[in-house]
Amino acid sequence: AAGTLGAVDVVDVGEWWRSQGQGSDDPCQLDAVVLAGRRRLPAIVGEATWAKKVNGGSLLGAMQRKLHNSQLADPETVEFYVCARENVERSEGVHVVTSADMFS
Repeated sequence: AAGTLGAVDVVDVGEWWRSQGQGSDDPCQLDAVVLAGRRRLPAIVGEATWAKKVNGGSLLGAMQRKLHNSQLADPETVEFYVCARENVERSEGVHVVTSADMFS
């Protein structure tokens, strides 16, 4: 799905998932990774939840850790988005989207 998002030349969007090793280990999952440009580098990472209210700072920390563990990109080089049903507690470094934003 090519297009633009702000100043980002979007070439693909999708989920990223990888097993962390042994069967009992938690997988590393990123709900949305936006690839941009000819080099298809990650530009945006997002988490989505259907919870009514989430803490943006907590999810930001989890996304940064997952991105670092994935070795897809340096967390300093991407933007982070959190999407929830009704309310995201704002935190520096995370963009907020709610279902009302998407369906208005």
